[in-house]
Amino acid sequence: MKTNLSITGLIWLITFSMSACQSSTPTHLAITQTPTTLPTPTAAPVNNEKEAIIQQINKLVENYNTVIEAEKKTGNYEVITLTDGTEGFLFTGESLGKVYMEEERVQKEMAALNEEYYALVMKKSPATPTPNPLAQSGNPDKFLEEYLAWSEQESKQGSVVWVYATGDGSYYNILIGESYVALTQWEQELAIARAKLNNLPDKVIEADILEIQRVENSGGQVKFLDIGNFPFYSSDKKLSTYETQSSTYILYSQAHQIIEIEPKQLPPASEGLAKELEQKAREMIALISPEVNLGTLTPAHGAKIGTYFFHWDDSKGQLDNGGYPSIQVGLNGKGELLNYYNTLPLAR
Repeated sequence: MKTNLSITGLIWLITFSMSACQSSTPTHLAITQTPTTLPTPTAAPVNNEKEAIIQQINKLVENYNTVIEAEKKTGNYEVITLTDGTEGFLFTGESLGKVYMEEERVQKEMAALNEEYYALVMKKSPATPTPNPLAQSGNPDKFLEEYLAWSEQESKQGSVVWVYATGDGSYYNILIGESYVALTQWEQELAIARAKLNNLPDKVIEADILEIQRVENSGGQVKFLDIGNFPFYSSDKKLSTYETQSSTYILYSQAHQIIEIEPKQLPPASEGLAKELEQKAREMIALISPEVNLGTLTPAHGAKIGTYFFHWDDSKGQLDNGGYPSIQVGLNGKGELLNYYNTLPLAR
């Protein structure tokens, strides 16, 4: 099978649901034709923890699909023609807002249950799978063919559930259970291929991971996801993306410096004392980016309702995107992290 998809395009495909649903937790989708009749999950005796998680997911989806059908009877929607020529439907008005909120909740809960399932599998079988030689060699083309063939087969015969997507007006199948575990392993191999393509040695990734674990003060699992020019700050400095259980990190691997931290689950806004929060922001900077001297930068702090942004610019520097190099800590009133940005290492 020949394909024109790039390895970057594939990584976008398998993380599509995160951007489509505006969720901080990725949910893995495989696009297939919309079914005319959705399968009804059948309850079975629970023999172990993994089966219990699968039943929770099935029940979650069953309840969600019940909401969809009820809203079609009482709410507002319009019939559309999908790209494959089949019929779909898009909710409108208040119905769209109601269904979207429910979809977002279901996506997050399902992602958490899938991760719980994966953790159980890793706990009982911690051995790392044999690396795919195509990924190790940094040759993405044949590896991409293998992934697409596997994905197509898994969407038909694997462990999947059907979930309606408000943005597309159709149903998608989402891999769960053992199929989700297999997909996660494919993603790890994809990350390896990306690293090899960009000449990012294992020892550099290991050093990045140690830096993240130092900041989180834990020995928890850190996954390497990708490397490239996104987010774009510099045309000649590629950035590496990692994730932990709680956050996504972007690092400038050449110096093992943290450029961004984004919590997967944003804490709610709350009121606090700006002076105390600024002190906490300064302490965070001292921990995460100890090389930064705030005394040489220009403060440009800001605040919205229940959120506080402590920002310092280097007005003498320049980024390739046209902005000033800067450092920022976003906190809510309780001092919980909203975001962390440090583009100072990327200055011209």
